[in-house]
Amino acid sequence: MQDPYDINIGIQIRYLRKQKSMTLKELSERSGLSVNAISRIENCQTSPTVSSVHRLALALDVPIAALFDGSVASPTVFIQSESRKKVRMEGRILEMLGAGMVDPLTEPFYVTLDGREKTKGSPYKHSGEEFAYCLDGEVNFTVGNNTFTLHANDSLLFKSDQPHSWENPADQAARFLLIFIKGEPGSPSLQSEPQIMREFSPSIEMKLD
Repeated sequence: MQDPYDINIGIQIRYLRKQKSMTLKELSERSGLSVNAISRIENCQTSPTVSSVHRLALALDVPIAALFDGSVASPTVFIQSESRKKVRMEGRILEMLGAGMVDPLTEPFYVTLDGREKTKGSPYKHSGEEFAYCLDGEVNFTVGNNTFTLHANDSLLFKSDQPHSWENPADQAARFLLIFIKGEPGSPSLQSEPQIMREFSPSIEMKLD
């Protein structure tokens, strides 16, 4: 019996790559990942990191959610709370609030962040904007040289070409909405390192509900 948390993301990546008539080498050049790394992911020999998922989504020009279930078809999306997909990682859970939209300009997530958890690695920047709305607990967002502490009902909107990171400074879990907003069409990435999804931990395996 298949583990309900198993990710068949490799199969979906291969399907999308072939659908776009893209070779492994072309996907490698566009994503910055090695041909060997992509091949191992496609053949389910290794689980991709969160940063790899975002790189591949950008390279394939699809929403992140498309790598999990391929549901990129509808101009209107309604998701009941009990049926939304969850990406589980060490210390955090991401719930997809908009999976299934065709050509989305935004990708909304409901984030549960365990106590004392924070962005892994150094602050990063990328094109577009980010919006955060704290639902419960406390979250510190550092944007540029400023740190903003969000409590319940506080919000933050910022241009994400500024170095940024976030953390939960408390012992109890924090919950917040986080929305990624695309930049202008054709906007180049501001760095070759992993971008938006790296904010959810670049070296931790994911499990999908």
